[in-house]
Amino acid sequence: DEDTSTLTIVDSGTVGSAATVEWVVYSNGLLEIKGQGAVPSFSSSSSNLAPWASHASSITKIIVRDTITSIGSFAFYNLNKVTSITLPFVGYSRTTTTGYTSAFGYVFGYHTSGSSSYNYHQYSSSNYYSFYVPSSLKTVVITDATQIPAGAFYSLDYVKTVKMNDGIKSIGSSAFSANDVLSQCIIPESVETIGFSAFSTTALSEVYIPDLVSAIEQNTFYGCTKLSKANLGNNVATIGTQAFYNTALSTLVIPDSVTTINNLAFAQQTSNLTLKS
Repeated sequence: DEDTSTLTIVDSGTVGSAATVEWVVYSNGLLEIKGQGAVPSFSSSSSNLAPWASHASSITKIIVRDTITSIGSFAFYNLNKVTSITLPFVGYSRTTTTGYTSAFGYVFGYHTSGSSSYNYHQYSSSNYYSFYVPSSLKTVVITDATQIPAGAFYSLDYVKTVKMNDGIKSIGSSAFSANDVLSQCIIPESVETIGFSAFSTTALSEVYIPDLVSAIEQNTFYGCTKLSKANLGNNVATIGTQAFYNTALSTLVIPDSVTTINNLAFAQQTSNLTLKS
């Protein structure tokens, strides 16, 4: 909902075959993508960069409005000073759920390798996809999604804050895992399912599980060594294997709805944990 009507325009134009997608660069470092339709794909080639790439040295914030239906690869390639980005969805489109196009980093562009030695987010067809997400990026806001795909933010270990819209129903497996600086990520009340290892080895210190969630899957908060407070929703029935393994919980109230606590669910706590019902 950020109002840009009073900002000073530095450059602007349209992209896409129908020229219905508008882009504007403002003097305060904001790139706004608005209008209707799809943002096309670009590349890392100097002859096929996005038109706003010429302002890469001044763009520090990106806002893509909810009226955009898809965002192509390399749309935000080489915008290496961006600290905050607001997107309506994760990956290529609202309906993309699997594969490298469903990764958060897809819109920044990628390279492929047969080796796991790279910092990657998705693995497909014998290739590891490594995305050109700028290390300056600290805050991500998702405004109009219904799901966070599996592995969407995997190993993005410099993003500290992710804000998600109410209306998201599922958070995929390993969606935020392997990010040891992610300290702020509130799970929306609308979420019904959270995949295994979804938040493992993150820097979260507090978590609230919504009432619509019935199971905390295996390794969901595994290795979250700063997690000291957890509030379980009133409909959680199952706590999976190693769900809270190696966390810093000191007190946890188990709702009456819980019928199953699997092996090592609360093992290796870094503080003395008291379970209450």
